[in-house]
Amino acid sequence: MTSIDSAPARGTLLWWTLVTEGALLIVALGLMWWSDLIPTIDPDLVSIGAGLLFGVVAAALAVGLANTAGPGFRRIRQDFDLMIGLFSNLRLIDLALISVLAGVCEEALFRGFIQTWIGTWTSPVLAIAGAAVIFGLTHAISRPYVVFVTILGAALGLLYHLTGSLVSVMLAHAVYDLIALSWGMRVPQPRAKQSVAD
Repeated sequence: MTSIDSAPARGTLLWWTLVTEGALLIVALGLMWWSDLIPTIDPDLVSIGAGLLFGVVAAALAVGLANTAGPGFRRIRQDFDLMIGLFSNLRLIDLALISVLAGVCEEALFRGFIQTWIGTWTSPVLAIAGAAVIFGLTHAISRPYVVFVTILGAALGLLYHLTGSLVSVMLAHAVYDLIALSWGMRVPQPRAKQSVAD
C-alpha cells in the first residue's frame, strides 16, 4: 500500500482529478453535441431517491466483498488499498469533491453518451453491457478489478435505464465513491498489507 510519505500532495492530486474528470466531461459533452444526443437529466424525487439508495447499497455490498477472503476479492482489496494510499493526504471534503466529480463526469460519458448512443442502434441490454464493459476497461488495474467495475457499471446502466434520468446514476456513483473511499481511509487493511508483502 502506498504510504503517506509517497502519496501525492493534496493540491497535486486534486488538480489532476479536476483535469482528468473535467476532460471526460468535455469529451462527453462534445460527443453529445456531435451526435445530437442529449440524455435525460430530470432530477425528480424518484431519480434522486433511487440514486441515493443505489449508492448506499452498492457501497455496503462492496465493503462486504472487500472483507471476503477469496483470492479474487483479495486482489480487488489490494487494488483498492493501493488507490486509498494515493488519497492518504486528502480530507473528507476532498473525498467528497472527488466523488462528485467522478459521479458527474464519468456518468455523463459512460451512461449519458455511450449507453445512450449504443441504445440508438441496438437493444437496451446491449447498450447497458457495452457501456459497462468500456467502463470496466477504463479501470484496468487488474482483471478481478475490471470484472468488479464492469458489474458495477452494468448495475449503474440498469439504474439509468429504469429511471431514465442521468441524475440518478450521477448521484449513485458519487455516493458510492464517497462511502467506499471514506471507509477505506478509516479502516486498517492488515490482510492486504500482508499479501502485498508476501
